[in-house]
Amino acid sequence: MTAATQLHVFRSGIKSIQVVTGSGRKILFVNGIFYTKHPEEIEFLNSMVQDNRGIYVDAGRAVIDEGDLDPMATLKAKLRQELMAEMQAQLNPENDRGTYTQGPLNATSTRDAAPVAAGGDASQLHAQVAKLIPGKTSK
Repeated sequence: MTAATQLHVFRSGIKSIQVVTGSGRKILFVNGIFYTKHPEEIEFLNSMVQDNRGIYVDAGRAVIDEGDLDPMATLKAKLRQELMAEMQAQLNPENDRGTYTQGPLNATSTRDAAPVAAGGDASQLHAQVAKLIPGKTSK
């Protein structure tokens, strides 16, 4: 895995603005934000910030990883992290799941399931189900 590229974040009070560097390079701010890793652009925009020419840097988000620009990659990383935490919780021997008693498994046969599969009323199964219910049942 490669190291994430750091991008410098510059902001503008104007949502859509175009700035031209001394060498003629166009810098487009979209929604008031411009991301760059080019030293020439960083130097030029830093000089604009110092001259207070409508460009500023948010101190909390002056530099971000390039991967943070892709919302799907961010969402996948978050979901992967949640899944791994859930898997670790499942493997934790201290995780108390309670005590359960499992009864015998009674598999059905085609003889038992045929009336139901054929759209019948399953009256043959009513007697078998009644045996499973404790106490008296009314007919």
